[in-house]
Amino acid sequence: EAMMFSAHLLQPQTVPTAELTKCVDECLVMCGLEDYADAVVGSLGIEHRKHSDYSLPRFVLDPKLLLFLDESISSLDSQSAWAIMKFLRKLANNGQAIICIIHQPSGELFQVFDHLLLLKKGGQTVYFGDIGDG
Repeated sequence: EAMMFSAHLLQPQTVPTAELTKCVDECLVMCGLEDYADAVVGSLGIEHRKHSDYSLPRFVLDPKLLLFLDESISSLDSQSAWAIMKFLRKLANNGQAIICIIHQPSGELFQVFDHLLLLKKGGQTVYFGDIGDG
């Protein structure tokens, strides 16, 4: 219901409800939220709430929009952080542009990223470029 409400608010009135419903259904599948389609958003765990938040630009608004995440895995346990990063990787693989600020990622989480902007105190660039396999 929350995704459908957002879709109605964010899309022009000329977009048919059937098209919005299809879009929201695709969003639920992409997010792995099919089993929670009728759940109240506030009743979901933090991982599933973030999935629903992060998927909105991709499916309801415009996939060309930039998804900017500031410390998206802070205060999460390692399993939830990994699940969120896998989900973000899935969105990126489907064309979503994402900028993610992350502090002290584990080596496994670090490998999920494509590019790195490493800053030192004062905001000076230490490294900016691809993260490669070697």
